[in-house]
Amino acid sequence: MEHLKIAGVFLTIALGTGIAFYIASLLNRFKDKNLPWLLFYMITYNTANLLFLTKEYIEINLKELLKLPFPVTDVLTDVSTIFWLLWTTSIWAIVLILLDKPYFNRIKKINIYCIIILLIFIIGKSSFAGSDFYNNTLTTISFYLGNLLDIAEIIILIYLIILARREDNNQKRRYMLSFGYIFLARFVIEIFLFYIPYFIFGIKNPYYIQSVIVFCLTIFNALPFIWLRYYFKEYHTNLKKITPQNIDETIILKNNISEREKEIITLILEGKSNKEIEEKLFLSAHTVKNHIYHIYQKLGINSRYQLIKKFS
Repeated sequence: MEHLKIAGVFLTIALGTGIAFYIASLLNRFKDKNLPWLLFYMITYNTANLLFLTKEYIEINLKELLKLPFPVTDVLTDVSTIFWLLWTTSIWAIVLILLDKPYFNRIKKINIYCIIILLIFIIGKSSFAGSDFYNNTLTTISFYLGNLLDIAEIIILIYLIILARREDNNQKRRYMLSFGYIFLARFVIEIFLFYIPYFIFGIKNPYYIQSVIVFCLTIFNALPFIWLRYYFKEYHTNLKKITPQNIDETIILKNNISEREKEIITLILEGKSNKEIEEKLFLSAHTVKNHIYHIYQKLGINSRYQLIKKFS
């Protein structure tokens, strides 16, 4: 059964590698800030799986390595904690980008600080393998860190779903909601396939547990592909249907749209957020909002979606 699990995890990593290459191919086609973080998610998630696979393989087929004074498998487990942290925080960054929050840039700094702290404990544990202090401390950190990361991810995804429901643009609302629901689904899958059978019904059959582990790893790898294939590409394809060259000048002249307002309309049709418009035109947030308000007033609309429809 252990060999089957190793084979299953290996196939999962192969799937994840293929999806990572798929995401990389989209980077040149879509100038979207989510894609680098989604690629980072795939790399870190599958690196964690690879470390897990290596540990399992050593314990089954290379037992002589376990006799070495250097705790090989313990180090692999501890290092995987770092990648666990990184692929979780990549989800946080994507949510912040979807919500047009500038704080996503801080995720990089948070990751660096956490990696340094974890590396200190891992090196300490490896150097003082017999020390109960390092062993117990790192084990405790790993346990609480894992639970805190899961809780934080659930909260931020629910937060995204709540705010997405208030979005006026139907296409963007669907785009944001789909990410929240798809990535929240991994926790639902874990609860129904593992936690409820294990803790409530007492199902502890090793064949069932190993099968669920491999199934969950595979599904979690496929989540980004599902979102990209059915929601991301649809959203960006619809945005690209309108280009600056296609703007109807009749509408511009008829509604007395100024040159600055025309520039803003062009950027909105390109899918730019308010923040991106500010950076592109070197305007303050208040000025951009004021221009958009006047554009809506002149065109008799009240959302970006209606603006896109008017020029389509």
